[in-house]
Amino acid sequence: MTRALRADSPVGNKTMPDLLKEPFEFYEGGTITASFTLTRAHLGRMLVCESASPIVITIPANTATIAFIEGEGFMAIMNGAGQLSIAGSGATVNSPSGLNASAQYAIIGAVRMPTANVWTACGNLTA
Repeated sequence: MTRALRADSPVGNKTMPDLLKEPFEFYEGGTITASFTLTRAHLGRMLVCESASPIVITIPANTATIAFIEGEGFMAIMNGAGQLSIAGSGATVNSPSGLNASAQYAIIGAVRMPTANVWTACGNLTA
């Protein structure tokens, strides 16, 4: 089943297979060098994370000001030597293998599931 993303998603009214055929857009804010809380500006983007210190991407709970939509997500590359991780704060992040990037240059990400405040992490993850 192919489900179209909602029209108010930052990626528009495209299906996930359509998105996988297109090149990634890099985050317009530039290279990320410190831990941060996910916002709508990060969605649908490749986040380049580069630091010798750990970087944690925190996924917050849906609120009136930040409403994540099912099917939205992000990807992040651990370009530096510091550990890159995903964490939830009021949101559940599920993963079969952990929430840490497995090594430098690993790509990880997460997708918002149909249930509010539930995300599934993906990519080169480890415990």
